[in-house]
Amino acid sequence: NIDQSSEPAVGGFDPNDISVSPEGYIDNDQELVYTIRFQNVGNASVANVRITDQLPTDLDVQTLEMGIASHPYRLEVIDGNVLVWNFENINMPDSTTNEAESHGYIVFKIKPVAGLEEGTTFKNDASIFFDFNEPINTNVVVNTIGEEPNFEIADDASGVLDIFPNPASIKSTIQIVDLDGNNILLTGVSIHNIVGSEVFAKRGMMRTSYEIKKGTLAPGCYIIRAIGENNKEYIGKLIVN
Repeated sequence: NIDQSSEPAVGGFDPNDISVSPEGYIDNDQELVYTIRFQNVGNASVANVRITDQLPTDLDVQTLEMGIASHPYRLEVIDGNVLVWNFENINMPDSTTNEAESHGYIVFKIKPVAGLEEGTTFKNDASIFFDFNEPINTNVVVNTIGEEPNFEIADDASGVLDIFPNPASIKSTIQIVDLDGNNILLTGVSIHNIVGSEVFAKRGMMRTSYEIKKGTLAPGCYIIRAIGENNKEYIGKLIVN
């Protein structure tokens, strides 16, 4: 049996992450392919690696299908929707000793629960345990049932996206302000990492401002996309310390 996997080339990245294809807006019956990557960046080899993924309730575990993996594993399903992969006795070297062999990954396929309403949004992330160390939490990937709305990119004449404080240590507030200093109501906000993946989304609101808390956002640069009540999209940059 032969299987293949390909990924886009990107710049610097967290070696312990999760990705989904397709990401963003999907059809209700569309199959999702998740890839969880891990790397031993410690200073000694690890004997065992464990990955846990508490699937959103909007994903149908009955459609789960395992794909390729970097190492032999044992899969458990706990409480109906918690996937646990155990990579036992793999003796993974650290990245300074053998960079090429310090990487691992797991791929699986799954479909959303049938009959989800349009606009349903679900998020997924994973935790990675190296031997008895504290877990490393991955980024969050987001999918939404339905078609992506077509928003007109706002020009400078219609207003600006104001983000403050920026850089952010704990939280930042965003708002759209027109040239007269008046607020344009926010109807949606999304946060994207430097490679374009959506890590957070909030839609269906009507507010003069929205508070972004650092939460699980790793330090770095993020793109903020905000939708105004005028159906225009405003884009800004947020630095997280």
